Amino acid sequence: MRLILFEIKKLIKSTYFLFMLVILALFICSYYIYHYMQTERVDDIVAEADFHITNTKRGLDELEAAIDAGKLKRILTQRKLKLLIT
Repeated sequence: MRLILFEIKKLIKSTYFLFMLVILALFICSYYIYHYMQTERVDDIVAEADFHITNTKRGLDELEAAIDAGKLKRILTQRKLKLLIT
């Protein structure tokens, strides 16, 4: 038992062991940092969905206003021209 404790103390005091311990700690930290950076946040997904919903609502409101004003043909031809250009 004393021999094992002696060998463990000797191992802990060696520079090679400390070097490998530091490398292991850096590897574990970099692993978690990488995965934290690559994680897609729910807030980003919700913000993107809200952006698409807002744009769709705006387009529908424009069409509804055009239907009420009787200018639907002009808006549809403008949109067709935009689609043909792009």
